[in-house]
Amino acid sequence: MGPEAEAGHAWRDIAASAYRAYAASTGNKNFQGNEMPAWGDLPRPIQIAWEAAARQVESCTLRKADMPFLDEQRWAGWIPPG
Repeated sequence: MGPEAEAGHAWRDIAASAYRAYAASTGNKNFQGNEMPAWGDLPRPIQIAWEAAARQVESCTLRKADMPFLDEQRWAGWIPPG
């Protein structure tokens, strides 16, 4: 996977959009009920984790229904290219 998603958006932008969608769906509260920070206020490791999640979702959507998901543990310690 390259630094750009197939749709033409940078993976970091897709991850930020997913984060904002999550925040919108929870009333901007995290799993502990605390207010969620803005994307730009998240520590970089958390932003990287959201990017890994976005990339995993893409890999899942490209698989046929009878194919297993790729191992989620492959993202452990992953750093985005570039």
